[in-house]
Amino acid sequence: DESIVKVENAKIIALSKGIAVVNISFKGNNKYAAAINKTIKVSVGLNDADVNVSKTVYKLNVGDNDTIFAVPTPGNLKVNFTTADYDIVSVDEDGNIIALGEGNATITVSVGDNIVYKYDSVTVNVTVTKIPVEIKIANETLNLKIKGIADSAASLIPSGAGNPTYISSNESVVIINNGQIVAV
Repeated sequence: DESIVKVENAKIIALSKGIAVVNISFKGNNKYAAAINKTIKVSVGLNDADVNVSKTVYKLNVGDNDTIFAVPTPGNLKVNFTTADYDIVSVDEDGNIIALGEGNATITVSVGDNIVYKYDSVTVNVTVTKIPVEIKIANETLNLKIKGIADSAASLIPSGAGNPTYISSNESVVIINNGQIVAV
């Protein structure tokens, strides 16, 4: 089967996975008699392949970036990265990951094509959480006089999270106006 092995200049060259039989004959010539034909059974298997990663668990916040460092064996093999959930994490062909949304996702890191090299893979688990936010208050107690106004002095940490929401529990005593506390 010449799709599995071929013979060139008395060398057997493996082409694809399978089993083939190479027939060897000598018909003889003016000086030598014909030889009895012989056969060689050739079993062709896939080349070994392996991939290792530096770590298999990543814990990221939404918006974080990281890189999966993968080492293939043999070293010339292309490493493939595939995410199971593009809403949670994206990954490019170099293993660079971006945390996109809250949740858990897996990334498959693989080598081999099951044609020339055996397929091998490693699963990387990624947990993405939202960035923790804290409300910082300058004073937990305010003493105001009627018609008095005070800045709430509340902020969010980190500052890029947005603005806090203010709600008065008794609007006949205090109201909130553009982040200021107004004594009614």
